[in-house]
Amino acid sequence: EMQATVWSYNKPGPVGNMLFRKYKLINKTGTGNLPPVTFDSMYVSMFSDVDLGSAGDDFVGTDTTLSLVYTYNANEKDAVYYPLPPPAVGFNFLQGPLVDGIAGEDRNKNGVDDAVDFGIYDGKKVGPGKINLPMTASYYFAGGDPNIGDPPQGSSGTGDGYRQFYNYFQGKIGVSGVPFVNLVTGLITKFVLTGDPQTGTGWLDGIQLPTGDRRMGCASGPFIMSPGDAKEIMFAEIIGGAQPGSDRLSAI
Repeated sequence: EMQATVWSYNKPGPVGNMLFRKYKLINKTGTGNLPPVTFDSMYVSMFSDVDLGSAGDDFVGTDTTLSLVYTYNANEKDAVYYPLPPPAVGFNFLQGPLVDGIAGEDRNKNGVDDAVDFGIYDGKKVGPGKINLPMTASYYFAGGDPNIGDPPQGSSGTGDGYRQFYNYFQGKIGVSGVPFVNLVTGLITKFVLTGDPQTGTGWLDGIQLPTGDRRMGCASGPFIMSPGDAKEIMFAEIIGGAQPGSDRLSAI
């Protein structure tokens, strides 16, 4: 079962241009006539086909320090927003699923051993020995691209979209299942397009694919959900720019 709460704040400034999303997932197998099933190696992901104004001139990026994936305009002007400059929009991974901490690990990268760390669930501090998983992968793909393209819908014949999405959740290319490679450093990575568009440095969108209709996502996992388990995940959806004096890069 999934329970979703989406809210916003009627305030001026940046917080007024944000949507907050909380999802609660409950494994209800083992109740009623449902046999108990443990979901192993599970991931959660926020996915979006953004269509930032005109859909055919978008770029995607990742900021791993902020657990943020975002879309920005590839051109200075966008036909939908003109005469305003185009905005940028992103999803910030605020709270990942709560899992048991393992001694000697620091999966949430806060400098504290996970076995003595604390997490958050239902707005309350939980632990010690509990952590919220961070964003563990980001991914992108483009409409119509044969290699990094849309997973097919359906479940028969070539409709193995579920497998391709599961690959993306792990930071791999959907069709092939091979890892993404940072095209600037040459290193395997689970996080795509981590360069800085404002300085023009690092692995930027446009190196691998021409500008076009993009999709983006961020994911967290793996984790296990036993019968009766519940997980809570929170995101912020943020938009910036589209104001006089801004431009497509300062919007980021």
